Order: sequence, then structure tokens, then C-alpha cells
Amino acid sequence: MTRVDHRCAVLGHPIAHSLSPVLHMAAYRALGLEGWSYRRVDVEEAALPGFLAGLDGSWMGLSLTMPLKRTIRPFGSPCDGWSEELGVSNTAVLRFGAPSADSGAAPADGPAAATGVTGPALGPTSIALYNTDVHGIERAIRHARPDLPPEADVAILGNGNTALSALAACTMLFRRSRISVLARRPERSTALSDFASRHADRIATFRSLPLEGERTPSLLPACDLVVSTLPSHAADGLARNLLVASGTMSGTLLDVAYDPHPSLLQSTWGRLHGVGIGGEEMLLYQAIDQVELMVGAVPEGRARLEATDANDVENAMRRALESALAAGRPGPAHAGGGNDRGTGSEDER
Repeated sequence: MTRVDHRCAVLGHPIAHSLSPVLHMAAYRALGLEGWSYRRVDVEEAALPGFLAGLDGSWMGLSLTMPLKRTIRPFGSPCDGWSEELGVSNTAVLRFGAPSADSGAAPADGPAAATGVTGPALGPTSIALYNTDVHGIERAIRHARPDLPPEADVAILGNGNTALSALAACTMLFRRSRISVLARRPERSTALSDFASRHADRIATFRSLPLEGERTPSLLPACDLVVSTLPSHAADGLARNLLVASGTMSGTLLDVAYDPHPSLLQSTWGRLHGVGIGGEEMLLYQAIDQVELMVGAVPEGRARLEATDANDVENAMRRALESALAAGRPGPAHAGGGNDRGTGSEDER
């Protein structure tokens, strides 16, 4: 059995669909790292404090997905601008102090046991929080459309945490943008409207509209960019309405969901002559930043990152992701491990 010295994981509920282990393990292999493990752990909001308290010093980092991107906040400190401003963190880098004389092993049925930890359970002494979602969205869109205009009309579907990250990404993608947020409960878009007010130098106009409104099928074809942060299949009705309307899509769609792959909305967008991007692209680029943060937290990892061509790491992660999507499986949770099945969206709405 391979010895594991450095542990990382993606936490959330549900979590069996997650493709994050595919990406992180591919990066470890490309970097030539041994003794690194990355797995899925199903953790609900109420269980997060106990889970953190049960970790030992072998733990390096955590990826946070639904519903933990805000729940993690009281346990750590934001260490990048977007994590601090948005109040949303999808990445945690853990640091541990020296064991105390009276520290004991974690209970056999406690959170440490659930994650495979058998050493002293101290809990991290500090947790550095980051948001890599914003950069992941930005890079996914730039990769597919390097010719973006400096000014744009943008529609964001949904108004949850990932929608907020998408709005932040617009301030990096465009010099000026006109934003329409379409959601089932548009009155809950206050976090997004507050952000737009703070960034009025780049967000020229902001409005919240009902997702099922009559204007939606005619609004989207006129957009330069549409970002759907809706759960899997939640946009299927909209996709059918777009087909009935028989419009032509001249802009770009990023659908953060990757189950099914492609989504009905993405495939419909392509049939209507638009450029469709799947959520796996966002997942890839936010994971690249996560790997650098987690692996780079120790000298061995930092040295391997500096000695390895970043393009080689990205290409290895992309190939592994494409293979897992083609096979319809989440992939291995640790070196030499087996698979669980299913895919889904890493989005927190």
C-alpha cells in the first residue's frame, strides 16, 4: 500500500459526482509527486466543524463545493481579494502547529476515521481561504474566446454564489459590461447588485429579471456572453424555448454544469450557431490554481512546481478530465484507487 504523507480532498454534499480528484491526481502525477492523495468526502454544513477538528498534520488543503463555500468562512482568513470581497471561498490551505503533550488520537468513529486519518487529531491552527472560481471562469472563457470585445452585454442565469463569482469575472473580462441576472427569485440578487454598485466603473448597468420571463428567449441571442450557474437540467426548459424561438446565438455560453455532458443548454446553443463552453473548463482552470496553492504550501511541492512546465501540468489535467467525462465516471480518489460513478456540477447556487 502506498504511503500517504500529504492529504487533500473536496468536501460537499452530495459529492460522489465530483471530478476534482481526477484533476488533482493527474497534476500530482505530472509533477512527479509521491505520497500525495486527493479524495472526495461527503460533509454537510453541520458536520464541518467536527471534520476540521478531526484532521491531523498530514492534511494540506481542501476544495469546498455546495453547500460549504460560505460555511468555511468563520474557520479561516481570506487570503486573496475575491475571497475577501465576495465572502465566498472554494479553497482552504491548512497549517498545523506542533502537537501538544496531551493530544490524543481521533475517535475511531469520528471525522478523522471517516477520512482515513489515524494519527493525532489536532485540527489546523490556521486556515488560509481563497476563491479560485473567479479566475477559473475568466480563464475558461478567455481560452475559448480570446477575441472578446472590450464592452459586452452579459446575462447570468442564477443568483447564488457561483453567479457572484461570474459577475466578478466580468470585471476582469470586460472594460465595461451591461449585466442582466435572470433568476427564479430575482429579489434575492442583493449580493450581486451590491457588487455591481461597488464596481460601477466596469459594470455600466445591472438588472435582475425573472428567469422564466417572456423576454428571456429574445434577450439571450443579443448577449455577447451568457453564464449559466443553474443546477443540472434546471436550464432544460429554457433550452427548449430557445429552439422554439429559432433565434441565432452570436455570443458565447459558459454552462458551469457538466452533467450531462454536454448539457441540453450547451448543445442547443451550438445548434443555434453560438459558442458553447462546458463547466469542465471552469473546473479545470480553478483546479489549476488550487493545485498551486495546496502543493506549493510545502517546500517539496513548491520545488516541483517551479521545475515543471505549467503547460505540461495543464495538459495532463485536461487529458485526465476528458477521459473521465468520456467514460462517464468521477475517477480515482487516490493513487491506485477505484472509481465511483456519476458526474455533476461543482456549482453552489
